[in-house]
Amino acid sequence: MGKFYFGFLSIFFIASFTSCKKSQPAPAYVYIPEITVNSSYNINGSNSSDITHVKVFNENELIGVYELPINVPVLDIDQANIQCIGLINNNGSATTIVDYIFYEPSTNEVFLESEKQDTIFPVVVYNPISSAEYWFEDFEGAGHAFLPGLGNVSEMFVTENPTEVFEGAGSAKFDLASDTAYSKYLTDENFSYAPGKAAFLELDYKNNQTFFFSLILHSFSGPSNKLPVFQFKSTINDQGDMEWNKIYIELGSILNNITSLSGFDICFEMERDLSVSDATVLIDNVKVIKKK
Repeated sequence: MGKFYFGFLSIFFIASFTSCKKSQPAPAYVYIPEITVNSSYNINGSNSSDITHVKVFNENELIGVYELPINVPVLDIDQANIQCIGLINNNGSATTIVDYIFYEPSTNEVFLESEKQDTIFPVVVYNPISSAEYWFEDFEGAGHAFLPGLGNVSEMFVTENPTEVFEGAGSAKFDLASDTAYSKYLTDENFSYAPGKAAFLELDYKNNQTFFFSLILHSFSGPSNKLPVFQFKSTINDQGDMEWNKIYIELGSILNNITSLSGFDICFEMERDLSVSDATVLIDNVKVIKKK
């Protein structure tokens, strides 16, 4: 009797488990080809971006983190709100993917049907000015916000050559024609920094020789100092063409460790690489963004 009872229960549970598995609906799919940025130009500057990954939520419940483009399986049906958070390569490193804190999440309403695919095109916007501060130089015009630094002998100027311009009417170009060219340009903004807050530099760039980004650190207790932060390598691709890149450089963790910091500026510098013919360095859409 006991064996029969055990066998009966075993069959009952197996049948119930199989029934549950069979009744589980197949997922719906949401295809996300890319995430774009819709900036308010007068406040945030260009909508240039390089969002490489996405964190996907369904009705505020995390589904997963994916590299774009991606076809996301969603175990749900009917009307749904899909939220997306844009992720970027921190400091240009494909191995360091982070939420870009200055982009607001997007929301797309979709109708989910089992085994069917819908496509959404998420658009994110920058944080409101109530929570973030924005400074940018887009080189649209004759002048720009950068001044020559000590030792500079080569000009940084606005080029309007269509083959050299990233977008709009102009981009910045460093004159590296001379064999002894050395160019150093920095801002004179004395940006403030609130300890513990996020801060980033954004930049579009195109180059076939090395150049450098540094912070100029101003102190309450002494002279200003230059702190090297990043070395830009050539953007020549596998086909031998020089292309534009977008980068996000994290500044907050650096600034937060500086004692007696009264403010900071940003600096780009380079010297002519004689091993490179027609040495070229172009930059555009320089942004300094800080959390309040």
